[in-house]
Amino acid sequence: MGCQAARCQRADDLHWRKRFGGFQASEVRRLKQLEAENARLKKLVAERDLEIEVMKEVVQKPVSVRVHKINIT
Repeated sequence: MGCQAARCQRADDLHWRKRFGGFQASEVRRLKQLEAENARLKKLVAERDLEIEVMKEVVQKPVSVRVHKINIT
């Protein structure tokens, strides 16, 4: 489908051709799938890194332990 049939701008068409010009349609779909998967994995790594930082902070904080004496009679 050309740019006129899709009613897009010429600049959009040029951008698309610059990015995907040598690819077949199936290759473009696969590239988009890989980009989506990459974004998902980057998000998971960022969340994991945040959890690690929080755990490091928890470990570094001093823990105060209170012992309660129980009287058994």
